[in-house]
Amino acid sequence: MNTLIKGVGLLLVGSLSDILGRRYFMVGGQAFGFVGSCIAARATNIPTLIGANILIGISGATQVLYPLLVQEIVPNKYRGFSQSVITLAVFPTLGLGPAFARMMVQYTELRWR
Repeated sequence: MNTLIKGVGLLLVGSLSDILGRRYFMVGGQAFGFVGSCIAARATNIPTLIGANILIGISGATQVLYPLLVQEIVPNKYRGFSQSVITLAVFPTLGLGPAFARMMVQYTELRWR
């Protein structure tokens, strides 16, 4: 469900954010992600996890707007530099997610849950 909702949401993100305003669109999308994560953390059955993934998928679709937000904040002459700084800041952490997941499975007493 996460992938399905994110795929459909990506088609709508650009035009809807232009109409509604990117700031409120991003805040609303992140709120969906927060609520979905809270629901997923407390889930006790699969249908609840599926519902949480729908909310998380909506949030993931709105998260692709971050380059557009940077382009609106920074003056035109610094846009290329600012985008490269953000990309370089995120780049080292891309491989840490799987490493942390492995550590949670192997080296904790309670395992991943």
